Amino acid sequence: MTDKHKYVSRFLCPQLLYVTCVGMVIAAEDQSLCVANHFCLGLNLNGKCCPTEDHVMLHCCDDGANPPPPHQSAAPSPTNQLPPSSPTWPAPQPDAHWPFQLLGNGPVGSDKLPIRTAGPHPLKPGPLWGTNVRAPLPTNRWWQNFVLQDGGVAGGDVVSPLPYLVQASGNGLAVSHPLSNEWSISTDFVTVPFYSKLILGAKDLPPNRHVAAYDDLSVTLVWAAAAANNGSKMQVPMVRGMPYVSAFYSGLKPQVLFPAAVVKTVEGKQPPIALHGERFVVVLDNGQTWHVYLETPIDVHVEA
Repeated sequence: MTDKHKYVSRFLCPQLLYVTCVGMVIAAEDQSLCVANHFCLGLNLNGKCCPTEDHVMLHCCDDGANPPPPHQSAAPSPTNQLPPSSPTWPAPQPDAHWPFQLLGNGPVGSDKLPIRTAGPHPLKPGPLWGTNVRAPLPTNRWWQNFVLQDGGVAGGDVVSPLPYLVQASGNGLAVSHPLSNEWSISTDFVTVPFYSKLILGAKDLPPNRHVAAYDDLSVTLVWAAAAANNGSKMQVPMVRGMPYVSAFYSGLKPQVLFPAAVVKTVEGKQPPIALHGERFVVVLDNGQTWHVYLETPIDVHVEA
């Protein structure tokens, strides 16, 4: 076999590019092939690279000055010795063309994403949110008017749990049950007015209130006094579609007001009267009838 037909065995196992080593046997006279240049081979290029069909020398071509060392075969082992467990391959030699410049030699990736973090919001949650409610705070719940301010008193806008409309204030919870003849109907929308027909409150009711709890369908408002005032409070849970409006009292004397009408009778008797029981039927002079239920029998005083 002549020198012209000598064969050179080249091996390459570039880190991060291959899992297994690749061994190739190529003819010495065909140095233009990509597989004949170990860096082009490492880039998994095919065809001609040094030069290409367009006579362009790629950067992965061996420069000839420092060609990669050929594989050095180990000498045969004596018959009384075991062969090595695995062959030892020479490490790739430094090359002026490696590594290649990508994207203008800028970083290909980074662990610092170009995402700006949001600063503190200029509008801070007020005391109507209470102290037990934690972030993230909801922004589009049906009861949101209990904590927002829209040109008037904070938390004073109407909330629609339906069929009732309610409005919170320092005097308690105002309740409206709009009748169909009170609606304003047009071709574009239906307007349901709010008329305060009943107020759930208490004698010496603490004026401060806040949201104590909420979920997708319910919210609980609490009118609470300071700890120095024996923890007196009125708690009002509300649920969408609720058939009753309820309140729980602790350390307070309940009070029910009818601001839009005069009480005509209670249990068929005209006020002022004193009654004892746990269920009362209240008839107003505007034709409405309200039923008041209590958890336990109590004494009730009805004023004219």
